[in-house]
Parts: sequence; C-alpha cells; structure tokens
Amino acid sequence: MARAAGGSLPSMRLPAVPASFPSARSGSTESAVATNLFIWKIFVAEKWHRFSRTCSEHTRAAGFSLIEVLIALAIVGLALAAAAGTFGAGVAGHAAARDAATALAVAEEKLAGAGVTAPLRESRSEGSFADRFDWQLTVASYDDPAKDRLAGANATLRLYRVAISVAWQDGHRQRQLALATLRLGRVPP
Repeated sequence: MARAAGGSLPSMRLPAVPASFPSARSGSTESAVATNLFIWKIFVAEKWHRFSRTCSEHTRAAGFSLIEVLIALAIVGLALAAAAGTFGAGVAGHAAARDAATALAVAEEKLAGAGVTAPLRESRSEGSFADRFDWQLTVASYDDPAKDRLAGANATLRLYRVAISVAWQDGHRQRQLALATLRLGRVPP
C-alpha cells in the first residue's frame, strides 16, 4: 500500500471505538496505537468474513457438485461403451464381408479355369488358398432331360456340371460358399 505524504498509512474509515473500551478513555499514545491495532484487526476480520462468505456463495452457485460430476462421467462412460460396441460390430462385419468376397473370388476363378487348360472330363480336385480357404472342384456329366430330343443334333458335345465349394473358418463358425454352372465340352474318345 502506498504511504501518505506524512509517512503514515493512508487513513481508512474504521469503526468507532465504544466508550466502554479502556484505552478510549486514556490519553496515552501507546494505548491509542494498541486500540487502533485491535480495531484494525476486527475490521479486517469482519471484511474477510464477508468476502469469504460471498466467495463461497458464488463458488457454490457457479460450480458442480461431486455427485453431478460423477453422474456426468457415468453417462459419458456408457455412451463411449455403446460407441465402442458399435465400432466393434462394424469391424467384425467388415471382416466377414472381406472373407466372403475372397471366397467368392476363389470360386469364380476356379469355375472360369475349368475346361480352359485341359478338356472337361469327370473329375474331382481340391486345394487351399492362403492357408485359410479350402476349395473343392467337381466336374460331372450332366443328364439333360431334353437329350433324347436333341440326340441327333451333335453327338460329339456333352454338358458337364461344374461345381465349386469353398469353406473357411470365421471365428468359431465354419462358413461355406458353393457355386455351380453348366459347361459344354467334348465327349471323351
């Protein structure tokens, strides 16, 4: 605090000293100083009490209680758990779709290659792709019910049923994809 021109502290409005106070009647300087110091302490204590009461009322009104914070954290935790569950299900669904697409690509490749490199004949072959997808290709002659009507049309060609089955493990479940088509091939000699 800045000092006044005479070297003393600036004057503040202090409460009046009651007449019953012992030092108020005596005229000594020491007792006057003691009285003023005592009154100053009471004045400061009263102001501090008002200030702290006002601050605590504002703090209580402006802040959150512990129970409110705990309830808010519980709600946020439940929301995050639900979101994590949704993302987990989405990731699992994406993995299942990726596996099904891979199995379909393997099946279509094997169907497209049947009868291209070697002539079609009744056979059965199997193999594995990426050590996860087991496939089985079956070529069998197809008995066409309309064959008798078309017997004289072309005796050198025959219909074959080409079937492929791809199986893979999806977690604890065994999945399987099967495709089949008819192909026209030459009758073996």
